[in-house]
Amino acid sequence: MTPMRKQGAILLGNGGDNSNGSQGTFYEGAMTAAGTFPTDATDQLVQANVLAARYDVPRVNIAPASAAATPPGLQTFSPGSSQDTTVTFTNTTGAPVARLKLNIIPPGTPWRVVAGGAGTSKSIPDTIAAGASVSATFKVTSGPAAFNGDLVATASWANSSGKPEHTETAIEKVRNVSPVKINEFRISGGLSGTNSFIELYNAGTSPVDISSWTLTERPAQQTIFSAVKIPGGTKLGPRHFYLLGLSNSGLAVPTRTGDS
Repeated sequence: MTPMRKQGAILLGNGGDNSNGSQGTFYEGAMTAAGTFPTDATDQLVQANVLAARYDVPRVNIAPASAAATPPGLQTFSPGSSQDTTVTFTNTTGAPVARLKLNIIPPGTPWRVVAGGAGTSKSIPDTIAAGASVSATFKVTSGPAAFNGDLVATASWANSSGKPEHTETAIEKVRNVSPVKINEFRISGGLSGTNSFIELYNAGTSPVDISSWTLTERPAQQTIFSAVKIPGGTKLGPRHFYLLGLSNSGLAVPTRTGDS
């Protein structure tokens, strides 16, 4: 299973106390009928397949540069922001490889990828010894709209004799979301509208223009009975808060144009 996607899956129990405190990698298994268990012979065949396949660490990894050693599988952007993203190739072929090229395929326009100042790919001129790893860091810039999708990393290489060429890919989930969050709220049932509030927080590193943002309030499955509109010219600074005092008619204490 992957974040932000629904798809068919087989749920794997970890045995013992069925806790969620363990983690690992699933390679191969055998499905049996309900209420039955695999025979010893089946267990041995699965083990033989695992050994014959010579599973190893992934040859290609993609991750935020700050977490390249432990790829989280998900990278979060704010619209129009840039982040360094690292692609790592580990030579698990058992022999030296040459003509290695690493690149990142963005999820589409207007997302952009630049490698080391220019171009969208990075070529490694040196021969990569068996067991060695090399990395390239790319600057990925997100588009202006909210988005959930994939960054695809590719690695292509040739064996030490120069041919044939091989290619492998790795996928990282990305999301592009506003850094402004609802940080805290309180809805009062009393007569005073001043003790009801919603607090916004800009978790990003740049100001966000929240002019004309609207807030609607309604009971579940009923029509909207009030709306709040933030005045034009309102910017929420990085790591700053914006407090909306609420009443049934909108803002209890209206903000002023240009407030931050």
